Amino acid sequence: MMLPNPLYKYCDSRGIDILLRARLKVTPFNEFNDPFELAPRMRTEFKLEDAQAMLRDPEYQRDLYKVTVGLGQFRGSFDQFRDYILLLVADDLAKKLVTDYPKDAAEFRERHMEKISTEFGLICLSQIPDDILMWSHYTRGHTGFVIGFDTNDAFFAEPPVHDVIYSKERVLMGHFADLRDAPYRSDVIKNLIKTKSINWSYEHEWRQLHMLAQCTAEPDTGRQGRQLYFKPISRSAILEVVLGCRCDDRAIREVLSAAEFQHVKIRKARIHDSEFQLVLEE
Repeated sequence: MMLPNPLYKYCDSRGIDILLRARLKVTPFNEFNDPFELAPRMRTEFKLEDAQAMLRDPEYQRDLYKVTVGLGQFRGSFDQFRDYILLLVADDLAKKLVTDYPKDAAEFRERHMEKISTEFGLICLSQIPDDILMWSHYTRGHTGFVIGFDTNDAFFAEPPVHDVIYSKERVLMGHFADLRDAPYRSDVIKNLIKTKSINWSYEHEWRQLHMLAQCTAEPDTGRQGRQLYFKPISRSAILEVVLGCRCDDRAIREVLSAAEFQHVKIRKARIHDSEFQLVLEE
């Protein structure tokens, strides 16, 4: 799907930071209000023959050896460990892997989301500026504003911005050992990032993935020990600002009166005279 122009960011009063400091907030996955972010539906079963094949996989044997030695449960060499696995306990261990799979899969899914949240975050935008639910949810009851960005700006070229796919089913993930395959892992993660419940389809969302290590980090004064992450964006990429119908817009208009914002179109949202919709007027 072609990248819409512009794309919009719904903001409460704190969004004035975007104008003042020319930056967008990057949010880790575990800080979103939707607990289904990055939560796949796991493969429902793990067959005995698959478990036996996994135990013969040298890479899995290496991983299992490191874990077992780290727990102090084996003191020999890797070759000794491999022989022990294959010759003495392979059948029992394979059966245990099958039995433990539902519990291990649930634990993996939780760890997977938390791990990715320490490394990556999202900038989330919408292709529409007038959805009354988003105005209610994200602008503190229409007291905030919406910023429209020029997606022709270099900021939106790399990393690429992807449209969200809305679905009734979560992304299917195979056994967590399958993620050792790099192409499979890449496809699964990409689908997880792009897929949300169909209940969110009214947002018409687009997402840009960022590595947190490449963002500017600041202490979160509201949460001890947590960080906030930002990416700089040119003020020339700001095309318009739509003021909420309940917005006290004096501070925003003062900021937008600066010469660097003279190109920005200002619109004001008002309630339609008869329908449940907003009218955006210049």
